[in-house]
Amino acid sequence: MSIPVYSAEAKDGLTELILSNNTLAFDMEMSETKDSNIIQLGKTIALDLDNKQHDLFYIDSVLVSVGWNRNDDVFDPAITWAARNSPIDKPFNLGHDEDDIIGHMTASFVQSGGKVIPDDTPDEKIPDVFDIVVSSVIYSKKQNPESQTKVTELIDGIKNNDWCVSMECLFRDFDFALIGPDGTQRVIARDESTAHLTRYLRIFGGEGVYNGNKVGRLLKNFAFSGKGLVERPANPRSVIINNFHGSQASLEEIEEAQASDEQILNQEKEDIAMSDVLQKQLDSALARVNELEAGRDEAHAAVVAEKDEKIVSLTKAVDANQAKIVDLESQIEAKIAEADEAAKAHETAVAEKDAAIKTLEDEKAAQAAALVAEARKNQLIQVGEDKEVAAAQVDKFSGLDDEAFATIVELTQAKFPDFMKKGDDKKDDDKDDKKDGKKKDDKKGKADVNDDGEDNADADVLDGDVDDKGTPETSTASDTEELLSACASYFAEECLKYTPVKENK
Repeated sequence: MSIPVYSAEAKDGLTELILSNNTLAFDMEMSETKDSNIIQLGKTIALDLDNKQHDLFYIDSVLVSVGWNRNDDVFDPAITWAARNSPIDKPFNLGHDEDDIIGHMTASFVQSGGKVIPDDTPDEKIPDVFDIVVSSVIYSKKQNPESQTKVTELIDGIKNNDWCVSMECLFRDFDFALIGPDGTQRVIARDESTAHLTRYLRIFGGEGVYNGNKVGRLLKNFAFSGKGLVERPANPRSVIINNFHGSQASLEEIEEAQASDEQILNQEKEDIAMSDVLQKQLDSALARVNELEAGRDEAHAAVVAEKDEKIVSLTKAVDANQAKIVDLESQIEAKIAEADEAAKAHETAVAEKDAAIKTLEDEKAAQAAALVAEARKNQLIQVGEDKEVAAAQVDKFSGLDDEAFATIVELTQAKFPDFMKKGDDKKDDDKDDKKDGKKKDDKKGKADVNDDGEDNADADVLDGDVDDKGTPETSTASDTEELLSACASYFAEECLKYTPVKENK
């Protein structure tokens, strides 16, 4: 889980610095562990100094103290108390090089005012000021002669107070600790609304002051991750651990040393010089930022170049496709024009074909009508009608169907009763005579009888006048023609509902 970065911090360009500064290191003095009576004062340390192992070198040191350090990092009592046992079994390295391990931490306890604070102390009784003290061992025996020489020189330097230790701390978040001009201290939670204070912290390049208030970084949710052996003058806040081994100092001397240490600590709070380790961390972080920015610029340039290249390539492809589209559109337009011409030609051919068909149908209809007219004229001629009169009759009754026209033929035939006898052989004449005689007898026998029983002899007389002798006169040819014409007109108008076109005279 990384430290949260808020928008104000990102705007100030602190993202990389915040994410890369989640570790902390500062220096403390140390001393060789020589006494065995560290097992007292309410806390048992897992160390038997009477039975020290010959391949281990034993040292004690103050790992951290509650309050402000000279780098404006602030350790809150409750949060530090919660991390009191985290140093145990963590590595002890040379110069904060995690690949150069020279030992490890074996025990940790809390002391305040020269007294060890029991591990089961209730939260409400935890002192406001205390130190976390750790015991450590260095691996003093090596198989490699060069490595043995190196570790021997380190141990000799520790005995001569040439070295000190630097604790390593890993944290996940922080708040802001402020000291006002009147010395009043307060803590401000770091969130989106207060994140603008980050740029005033000295660890991030600020001056450590905001509106007259000294600003520090209060570490949260931290754990001690290791300890380094470094060549640097000791932090004045460090304590000579031998003073806590019982017989070497009285309680009064311990309290006096503690008071002296507190005075030195207050002086160090005014010291704004950053430790070399933190400066190295800051320089490393700034170098990393510059490296990332250079990489970002290089990556941006590469992306821009690749983007420009793709744009040029895509532009060429678009132009080529546009040319293809124009060519295809031209081909499509030509095909459409060709199709339109073909459609028009087809329509013309269809129209011509339809016209030819209609002409043929009209001709066929005319021929059929002519044949019908000729046949009808022949029918009228065959029953005795004159050719010209027959032709006129056919034209006059052209609207009649065959059945209706047959009636006209029958009427015409009745107009010429003797015409069909011409040219017949005698046998046919005899047959006709017999038929006629029979018809006459039938007709005579069927004479009507009136109510008085007298024959109605004039029932079959067609409006003929009676001569002086009482004999009806026969109808003339003119009278017959008029009768036929009247019958035909009645038949056409009343039965067939046909109205002949009157000819202009």
